[in-house]
Amino acid sequence: MNKFDLQNTAQNIVKSIRSDPLDLYPIEHCHRSPVKWAGKIAMVKHPNNKQAHFVGLQTCKKWHCPVCAAHLMAIRSNEIQTMITRHMKADSGNTIIMLTITTPHCRRDSLVDLLKLQDSSIAWMKNQKSKKINTYKDLMTEIESVGELFVREVVWSNRSGWNPHRHVLLFCKYQTDSDLEKLQKELTELFIKAYRKQGGKIPKISDFRQHSIKLTQYSGDNAHTRYIARYLSKSAFTYFPSNNGSMTPFALLESSRHDNEKSMQYAALYLEFFNLQRLSMVRASPGLKKKFGIVDKTDTEAIEQSISDKMVYIDDITPYMSTILKHRLFGKIRQYSATMKPAEMLAMIKKYEYAA
Repeated sequence: MNKFDLQNTAQNIVKSIRSDPLDLYPIEHCHRSPVKWAGKIAMVKHPNNKQAHFVGLQTCKKWHCPVCAAHLMAIRSNEIQTMITRHMKADSGNTIIMLTITTPHCRRDSLVDLLKLQDSSIAWMKNQKSKKINTYKDLMTEIESVGELFVREVVWSNRSGWNPHRHVLLFCKYQTDSDLEKLQKELTELFIKAYRKQGGKIPKISDFRQHSIKLTQYSGDNAHTRYIARYLSKSAFTYFPSNNGSMTPFALLESSRHDNEKSMQYAALYLEFFNLQRLSMVRASPGLKKKFGIVDKTDTEAIEQSISDKMVYIDDITPYMSTILKHRLFGKIRQYSATMKPAEMLAMIKKYEYAA
């Protein structure tokens, strides 16, 4: 399975819910329709001989697209790793604490309702003001946090339904075990209050206290730095079910490709994720990226910049696009572009021109 085949599956599913046959969703144009002003379609790649990318084709730059999400997460993962490395090197007392926030969920809950309640609860917790107890801002001041970055993870399981949660990286000072335990307890109580204020129901308070807030402190070695960035990207967008049976939206999309009694259910579940068009998957607090020498770009700007930084691999591949689209060669072309010379690549594509 490659991400272009998965994208094709997503395009077919999305087409089924389109009310106007002429009004296509951006994902339906992604790597299918040429950019009007481009004039031609080319392929570009980094000089270190990695896989090539197409330019001159429209890209949707959306997190619900398997192709664009992989591109975006690669960019954001590199940013996360750079930020963590620079934070840890700046002071021996610096650390990274990962705060994971989860809320109650069951099979009958819709994804949009769960996210609305979770996001509003987190916002209320962060903006709460009080002179009687430590607020979220007070706690961040105590640990000398210079900012935070969150990665949203959305999974579904047959047992528990949708389970959206946030992984929040706190760029702060090292905490002892007792301080970390105290911080977790205080954050949990703040979140309980916030969740209830936003209308959330807590069936069992002991379970909520045990699962809603988790803190993990990481050391400063490179292995941990790479692990955090890799974990966040892989956990959010893997194509296959995890060991506990949970599935990301793209794992649901992959499972919908199989012709069985659950394929339509999986397609409908993917559409729940697709319909959240403006959902933020990765976001840093204001000024945090600038502090570490990284220009804060939107998802659209990040993808366009990453493509413009590459060198030409094939100057004009426009004449071969009908063949590439007909035989779905995007994944194969990108895979072989890491080792093939341009002339070899064009020769391979030509072999498909008269194939059935």
